[in-house]
Amino acid sequence: MSVLTAETVPMMPGPRRFLASIAADVSEAAVVIVVFPDCAVDDGTAEVVLDELESVLDDCRFCDVSGETFPVRILDTFGGHDEDVVTYDDWDTIIDWPNWHRHTVLVPAWEHPDTASIVARWPAQTHACSLPPGQIPTVLIATTLAELSRADIERLSSPDIRVRWWWGVFGRLDTELQLASQIAGTKEPDPVDVAAITEVAGWDLAANEHLLDRWDRRTDGIGTAVAQWQARDDIVNHTHGQWKPSRGNSVPTAPPPSHEQHWRDGCIDRWGHHVRFSVAAIDDEEVNRRLWLAHNHSLIAYVEEERTRLEKIIRATVSDDDLELLADGGAGPIEIGSLLWLVYQTGIVLDGDDFQRLKSFRSLRNDLAHRTPVPDTRLSQIRAYLAFS
Repeated sequence: MSVLTAETVPMMPGPRRFLASIAADVSEAAVVIVVFPDCAVDDGTAEVVLDELESVLDDCRFCDVSGETFPVRILDTFGGHDEDVVTYDDWDTIIDWPNWHRHTVLVPAWEHPDTASIVARWPAQTHACSLPPGQIPTVLIATTLAELSRADIERLSSPDIRVRWWWGVFGRLDTELQLASQIAGTKEPDPVDVAAITEVAGWDLAANEHLLDRWDRRTDGIGTAVAQWQARDDIVNHTHGQWKPSRGNSVPTAPPPSHEQHWRDGCIDRWGHHVRFSVAAIDDEEVNRRLWLAHNHSLIAYVEEERTRLEKIIRATVSDDDLELLADGGAGPIEIGSLLWLVYQTGIVLDGDDFQRLKSFRSLRNDLAHRTPVPDTRLSQIRAYLAFS
């Protein structure tokens, strides 16, 4: 998982949406829990997100870290005096202390060993108090599953409690924008290469940078670049391949229990409407599948453009009797493979390089239809025809 800096968080669409959703929860709920994977705490991403939350939320402060009880830490956080301690230093009274009404206290669970106790006890205080909703302070807890178990989280069912998972935060647009910022000012980027790096990296933004720098832009070289990334010493490296959801299941809105540890290690996440393993955890089959997806997304429209152009030329050249050779007599659009067959059958001569283009785009269509990455020789031809290089 790529480390986010204080400068990049507000600029990225995915984190901005995530921060906005938490801000909305804070305005409506007495307890908000944000669950991070362990790796996000280890690499500093969680810290950056929490710092940003403190700055964008109104009247938000990090909870004082000490060995005192939670009520006393609240008093210390919001500047309590000796007389406040006498009256408000226990669980039954701290919610009535006016100095933190309408405020938010941010509690990173990895700094507060009693977080599970806070989660268990605080909702009851909010239910029992006589404060109007707008006055009740919000406890915003950031945690990992090491501090607060999934079972504990799933038992929270009150409408006054909101839970957000650091899951699916980064989407395709984040990956594309990061890549665009890295290649800005260079020569016009090849759209096939951009699609390939985006698709293979997915939400794994650090791998996005690696592929940009180390991939030789060849179909048969992408596996080498991935292997180099997987050979690093600073990653949890378990090859898993492709995420395969149960039949009929929708994309999970939180890390699935079956892959909870993979998520905690930073090996799996949701990217848009797909769940994907990180580049550190995919096998050769999955590398090829993602590369095929990139080729299909970036080139299939050009196949149709070329087919449409060549169909007009061929229809203007062949006779109606020639068209009768087709299964439908030429009544509908002629598929690009059928166009080439018709040329061979009728012996018509296409002007310029149209015959070679027809063969190349037919072969390209076949590659894409068979769900295989386009070989380098063919890609070179297609790039030349489309003026990509």
